Amino acid sequence: MSKTNNSEVIIVGAGPAGLSAAKVLADTGIKTLVLEKTKKCSSKNFFSGIISEEPLKEIFTNFCDHSNGKIMAPFERFVDQYRAYILQEDSFTSFNVQNNKQNSYIVLREQFNSWLLKEAQKAGAQVITGTAAKELIISNGKVSGVKTDSEEFFANVVIISEGVNSVLTKSSGLRVGELRSNQIFTFVEENISLSSGVIEERFNLSPFNGISAKLFTQAMLGMPSIGYIYTNHNSISLGIGILFSELISKGINPNECLEKLKEHSCIKPLITNGTTKNYCSYILPAPSLKSQNDKSLKLFSNGCLLIGGAALIIDIFSWDVSTLAILSGKAAAQTIIRAKELNDYSAKTLAHYLPLVNELHEIPLQDDNLNMLNNFNESILQRK
Repeated sequence: MSKTNNSEVIIVGAGPAGLSAAKVLADTGIKTLVLEKTKKCSSKNFFSGIISEEPLKEIFTNFCDHSNGKIMAPFERFVDQYRAYILQEDSFTSFNVQNNKQNSYIVLREQFNSWLLKEAQKAGAQVITGTAAKELIISNGKVSGVKTDSEEFFANVVIISEGVNSVLTKSSGLRVGELRSNQIFTFVEENISLSSGVIEERFNLSPFNGISAKLFTQAMLGMPSIGYIYTNHNSISLGIGILFSELISKGINPNECLEKLKEHSCIKPLITNGTTKNYCSYILPAPSLKSQNDKSLKLFSNGCLLIGGAALIIDIFSWDVSTLAILSGKAAAQTIIRAKELNDYSAKTLAHYLPLVNELHEIPLQDDNLNMLNNFNESILQRK
């Protein structure tokens, strides 16, 4: 194995959190390497979602063309309104909030993550795809690199950004044991093809405008769950997540829940005559930042930081589940910049990351009514 692969920072995982960290680091001239296990960053089963302008435009300066206000990042529709559907077995209640700030966009993550990757590369970050990290290299009690099947890569700091089911996080000792089944939501999503005109007619939308909808499905399914709808340009993304412990105890496949959702009187008219283009599944943590005091998870050690899903810094009740992950990547990069100035990559210096993460508690939601709805569904989980 070669031992000549030296960088200042190695980032494992090319998701929004990892690529945000890479962009901030590369912008300051720090030699940064991103390792991604898939051959193409866009080949992952990325789920759909919305992205908020504020955290991104500060990191990715090409997010928009300031001369004409045009958004340069790939997106499907501008989020014109947020909508909530509280579903009963045979009925529903809906709730709309207009997005007057005009600061959020619906994206298909394959295209969007590819754009993030290219922007990080333009800044100077090196990205190696098709390379799976197998274990951390630890020397004298400090993380000093990453071992793959064929090579060893060395750096002052390793950022783990593999997502919730992170192999390195568990092997590093930063996470004690496995996440319990009542700490994980299993999501399934279908992308359903419909013409833009049909979507605009059914959802009462103007061209280029869209909705981000939460589906509060606890009463319909009889278990902790949350669904969503995003109106893309020529398709609808429909997904649902169920607490994994409930799926196990009831012996239910999540696809059954999605099929039941598709037949609900609220949802069926919206997707009628649509054709399923693709399907994906993924997991997200049930805990939000409020659980970061859990002693089973540490966010840093000598020469190592956790960000995004690997650090459980994702809140499934927020309307943009990527924001916290992106900002955690930025916080990790700021911590490393400070560590370089001090020439100290020990846990003592990297501990500066923790208060930056704690500040993410203060991020406001778009609207007090949205906050109320998020608290509604989160309170259901707390009663389980």
